[in-house]
Amino acid sequence: MRAVVSGSNSQLIQDKNNLTSAKSKGRQQLDELSSAQEEIFENWLKIPVNTTLLEAKMAGMRAAGKIKELVNKIRDNMGALKNLYIDLEAIPLVEQWQVVLQEFAAFCKQEKQENDFLTYNDLELLAVKLLSEKPCCP
Repeated sequence: MRAVVSGSNSQLIQDKNNLTSAKSKGRQQLDELSSAQEEIFENWLKIPVNTTLLEAKMAGMRAAGKIKELVNKIRDNMGALKNLYIDLEAIPLVEQWQVVLQEFAAFCKQEKQENDFLTYNDLELLAVKLLSEKPCCP
């Protein structure tokens, strides 16, 4: 994913020549972004991902005019990369949550049985079971 985002951003930054005139403010900001590109990508190799330099370079950049789509794509890529690392850090928690939820479900089931308690969902399941085992019409 990091390689895809890096390659995408590289292509987007290189496309700046086709999108802006050499004197425009957007072009100047894209040139600054381009000159910091290697350092930005090095920061992306760190775990957790470090996007502070890219965020600083993008902070004053307006998504307007010819570069609107370019700036928005770079911002989207930056967000996707951040979310990737958040997801990767959450993977170990998934198994722990599964255990917690299974224990909670077992606890609820036991409490319902001990207290002769049925939920609406239980009533639905019992109705389906009753109708499938003993059809009303022969």
